[in-house]
Amino acid sequence: MSNEGHPDFTPVNTAMVIINVAIFFYMSIIGSTEDVEFMLNHGAMSVPMVLENGDYYRFFSCMFMHFGFMHLAGNMVVLMFLVLYLLWYREI
Repeated sequence: MSNEGHPDFTPVNTAMVIINVAIFFYMSIIGSTEDVEFMLNHGAMSVPMVLENGDYYRFFSCMFMHFGFMHLAGNMVVLMFLVLYLLWYREI
């Protein structure tokens, strides 16, 4: 808890942001995160691939796949502030 009575960022939330950013930069180094075929080959969500091929790992891996920097940035901002809001709301 911070001095103002509002929650700080949690270690789990911070770890999720760091993991997402690290995976994004790794994916950017090995290919284009805006290329659909590249992303599908590396675990992006595809309902037909799940249903027809049984690629159930895509339900998990898609949480770390971001199509471009703006997609990553937007999701990380929402993740950080949504968790802070939920922690603050829980205290009311």
